[in-house]
Amino acid sequence: MQKELSSKAEAALQSRMKTMQYLLQSKGSEMHIADGKLLAGDYPINGNFEIPDRIKELFGGAATIFMQDERISTNVLKPDGSRAVGTKLKGPAYDAVIGQGKPFSGIVEILGVPYFTAYQPVVDRDGKVIGALYVGEKVSEYLAVYERLKYVVAGIAVVLAAGLSFVTLLLVKQSLLPLGRMCEMIEDIAHGEGDLTKRLDDSSHDEIGEVAKWLNVFMEKLHLIIDRTAQTTHRVAAASAHLHTTAERMALGTDRVAEQAGSVATAGEQMSVTSGDIAQNCARAAEGSRQTSEAAASGARVVDETIVLMNNIASRVKESAQTVESLGTRSEQIGEIVGTIEDIADQTNLLALNAAIEAARAGDQGRGFAVVADEVRALAERTSKATREISDMIRGIQQEIGTAVQAMHQGVHEVSKGSDKAAESGQALQEILVMINDVTGQIHQVATAAEEQTATTTEISGNIHQINTVLAQTSQGVQESAQAANQLSSLSEDLRQIVSQFKLLEKAA
Repeated sequence: MQKELSSKAEAALQSRMKTMQYLLQSKGSEMHIADGKLLAGDYPINGNFEIPDRIKELFGGAATIFMQDERISTNVLKPDGSRAVGTKLKGPAYDAVIGQGKPFSGIVEILGVPYFTAYQPVVDRDGKVIGALYVGEKVSEYLAVYERLKYVVAGIAVVLAAGLSFVTLLLVKQSLLPLGRMCEMIEDIAHGEGDLTKRLDDSSHDEIGEVAKWLNVFMEKLHLIIDRTAQTTHRVAAASAHLHTTAERMALGTDRVAEQAGSVATAGEQMSVTSGDIAQNCARAAEGSRQTSEAAASGARVVDETIVLMNNIASRVKESAQTVESLGTRSEQIGEIVGTIEDIADQTNLLALNAAIEAARAGDQGRGFAVVADEVRALAERTSKATREISDMIRGIQQEIGTAVQAMHQGVHEVSKGSDKAAESGQALQEILVMINDVTGQIHQVATAAEEQTATTTEISGNIHQINTVLAQTSQGVQESAQAANQLSSLSEDLRQIVSQFKLLEKAA
């Protein structure tokens, strides 16, 4: 009993504490200490007993406001009748509220008198504990009130019990007849014809009339539910038949789609194989193009080297032609020298002849000179003969040199033409190389496209296989839907038979 009493007292004190907190908040929302005074906003609390006295007017008991651990506003009186301001908070309440900032409740002695108490910490806007709120009730007064209330409640209970017993006997007697009619109607619904058109007399203004009225409302709603159930049963039966027909059509359509999907999958696989072959052929063609490109590049390099060599040959032939022309010039100079020698030989021969004539004139004295003149004439004749032979040889050499120079000029011309043709061949090879590279790039693009088409076709084939799987599952689901439609039709028929057991109001057509 002590525990129950403490719980009731604690609940009552918590209600008082909330009221006290509300009163303080109405004065000012922020609690703080300024100049050694506790304030609620601008409302001073030290020595102001308005709130504790208001709590006493509303609930009775004690109420106190602490600044730190000091009572600054209270309705607790000392033995001499003065208010207990200036006294200190001590004991477990101080440790919990001021020390730890936690609420506290329990029995505490205040000025030597035990109280049921409840404490709440007061904090500023920084969360620092700056005081406490207290409400309490003397244990002795609370017990006295509780004892008086207990006796009053017991007396009232005895009087009410006697009165209720008498009234109950009268009410039971008057209530049996309407209750009997209610039982008959409920029994008819449960075991009879199920007539939902019947209604009870609810004209009386007592509890039985109230029960009859709500039972009539129940019957009306039950009638409405059964009527709607009957209508729904007809609609469900029609819908199940339509669902069964639709399921059969879907099954046929699913089978056709599955067949077409199978054909598409086969075509996709064949396309994938063909695309793979195209990719392989493109790869081989690309390799051939690469080799052709390398050969063309090698040919272009050879042509470039040939052009360089032919240019070198042309330069050498030109130099040789110049050398031969120089030889022709030298041979002409030699011919001139030979002509001079021949002239000298003729003059020498003429001088020798004159000397022989003069020697013959001289007689024996000129005989030795005549011999010398003959030798000189013979030498001149040989010299003249040699010069004529040399002249013939020089003329032959000059003719050969002219022929050689002409042939060399023709060779230089042919070499120049060959260099031009080689340059044209090199340019043509370069153009062929560019075209081969373009063709190779296009072949690579075709090969890449063929590979991508192969991958795409493979993916499409896989998706079509998945579609076939889904179609198979869909076909199975359609068959299950058809079975469910049959079951739904059977259930709607069962429900129709159940609903037909109730009698309903006939609707106008």
